[in-house]
Amino acid sequence: MYGCRSQPEAGGVFNLPLHPVFRKTDAEKLQYLADQIPDLPKALKFITDVIDQIEDDQQTKELLRSMVQDEMSSGQWLLEANDLLNGTNAAA
Repeated sequence: MYGCRSQPEAGGVFNLPLHPVFRKTDAEKLQYLADQIPDLPKALKFITDVIDQIEDDQQTKELLRSMVQDEMSSGQWLLEANDLLNGTNAAA
């Protein structure tokens, strides 16, 4: 059974094993996420292709474009953070 570790000095009595995901460092978790998106523009291409097909509703088209830009920024930040923590060239 997985649980949490409580601090004995805080009066805690439990010492349950941690779930394996909690044994990974933040850098390892970030590397795993970065490995899932080796090509960020390609990962978002399916949605940009759909947006490019919109002709009648320019407001929706621009709203969706701004959402894709936001996702692109978030993904780029994740890749750059991974590069800083792990010394990879994922952000290049």
